[in-house]
Amino acid sequence: MGKDSGIFKMNPLHTLKRFDVESSGKQYKVMADVCIVGDDIAVIIWGGDQPHIGSVAFAAPRPSRKDPKKISSTASVFTLLGHKEDYITKEISEQLSSMLNKNVVVLAGMHWNNISSDGIKVVIKNCKEIAKIILKKIQEEIK
Repeated sequence: MGKDSGIFKMNPLHTLKRFDVESSGKQYKVMADVCIVGDDIAVIIWGGDQPHIGSVAFAAPRPSRKDPKKISSTASVFTLLGHKEDYITKEISEQLSSMLNKNVVVLAGMHWNNISSDGIKVVIKNCKEIAKIILKKIQEEIK
């Protein structure tokens, strides 16, 4: 039935489309793996000295409350105790979901030892950069 690809069996009728991206800056580099699963999108963002799972957000598109002709998005977020990635997962999942009108899951876990508050700002900037790259690549794919 399916093609054996190591651990997983792949059904040739339902091949996943995947790509990865990374931020351009050398300092506090952030990477993402993106998987298009049917009409949905899954994004894993990581970086630093100890990549991990810190937060996951699921965003679903909906009509905007201000203007029902526009698409907005609402996210549910789960964050592990002591982790701070919820800001990243919520913002990126809602942005991609509303711009693409698709269900989006974003999982993130980044840790740099002894990072400063300025360093955290760079990480956030790098995450926003990869979100723009992801959006552009998916828009090109679905044209």
